Amino acid sequence: MPAPFGSAELRRQVARRWVHPPEFYYDLLAPRAAHLDAWTSTSLRPILRALDDRARETYLDLLLRRLNRAYPAGAGGVTRYPFRRLFFVAVRR
Repeated sequence: MPAPFGSAELRRQVARRWVHPPEFYYDLLAPRAAHLDAWTSTSLRPILRALDDRARETYLDLLLRRLNRAYPAGAGGVTRYPFRRLFFVAVRR
């Protein structure tokens, strides 16, 4: 059974290193969450704002296809991008 959010065990696991790879946090939170979103901060917003609706849709479609080729889904169909700024939103079970 995974340790509950905020438990002493969870704090011990996280305290072992200053920053863990993204997979560590995903694997730590996924069994404890009914839903888990993980994403990174990027510089994509200024590019998207500069495009009209049709160009934005075309650009995002091309980008998604390229990302899927460069970063294929792993176990369970989850794609974990190797970026440094990583954010998680977990909904407690």
